[in-house]
Amino acid sequence: MTANILRCRPPPEALAWAARAVGRKARVISVRALSHGGWHANHALEIVDGPGRRHRLVLRRWARPEWIVEDPDFTVEREGDYHPGNTLWSRGRLTGVVDWTQASRGPPAVDVGHMRWNLAADFGEEAADGFLRWHRATDPRSPHDPYWDLVTLMDVLPDLTAPSPAEIERLDGHVASLIAYQA
Repeated sequence: MTANILRCRPPPEALAWAARAVGRKARVISVRALSHGGWHANHALEIVDGPGRRHRLVLRRWARPEWIVEDPDFTVEREGDYHPGNTLWSRGRLTGVVDWTQASRGPPAVDVGHMRWNLAADFGEEAADGFLRWHRATDPRSPHDPYWDLVTLMDVLPDLTAPSPAEIERLDGHVASLIAYQA
């Protein structure tokens, strides 16, 4: 399925939206499919704005419009690469999240799942569960669905380079806990 999507050009309305995001009189000058889309399609865009400056963007998930739901409880601005290395802390409080290069709109649970697999790989399931408890206490409206934990993990597995045996064991334990999860 992904191979067929990647052969396609994003629809005109998606390209027009990306150009409008850059500014008035902006136009798309090149579109290139990126092969590492995983469960979504990525396209590299080059856009020229009104004054002639070039902007390089990645257009994500245009091929799955059913995921673009403008329900405020479901669709939020997501960081896209939410992990401990992209968080800033002061006196035990989260004060910022950096590296928004993969930002998009989508379910907040995707960022939660992304953080959880990172924590599980680096520190074990207890750390991933501790983060989930902290997240629920911070945002009780945000439900946890292990589906998104699995989706985010399956999305990155092909890109993991030489995980250690300990990381593999921790990730195996994380997957087992997700499969056994009961709300």
